[in-house]
Amino acid sequence: SSSSSSSSRLMYHQNTKASHEVLTQVASFIHHELPIRLARRIKDLQKVPYLSEMPSVQAVKDIYISSFLTLIHEPNPRDNGGMREPLFARKLELLYERHSSVLVQMAKGAYELRDKVRRGEISDGPFANANTKNNDSSSLGRSSSSSSSSSSRSS
Repeated sequence: SSSSSSSSRLMYHQNTKASHEVLTQVASFIHHELPIRLARRIKDLQKVPYLSEMPSVQAVKDIYISSFLTLIHEPNPRDNGGMREPLFARKLELLYERHSSVLVQMAKGAYELRDKVRRGEISDGPFANANTKNNDSSSLGRSSSSSSSSSSRSS
């Protein structure tokens, strides 16, 4: 019984050590990879015509830039034998909270763009004649439905 309890303790200790090593590796990977991915998203947002100018999309870009700067100034969690891990984990939690509004902000940016197009404030590029196309298709739908109903009545 004492041999099984000592082997259980040894297994627990080894698993704890392995788990800590895995967590350290994951934290180090995130520390390296997340700034790269944020930089790509920042560049992507800057490239999107018209949408990149919308206030909500600019707010998302600002969130990404802020998070990028936070991460690149953060020491690697592997430093000090992994003692920085809990601090890094807390930083990630704060970044996660900061990014919680990104999806809604991007949707809001799409609505802002749509409103500018509808008001005619953006009328070049892919949005050339956007208002007339919408009006044509809606009036076309009405005229074709009324002509089809009148032709069905005459038969």
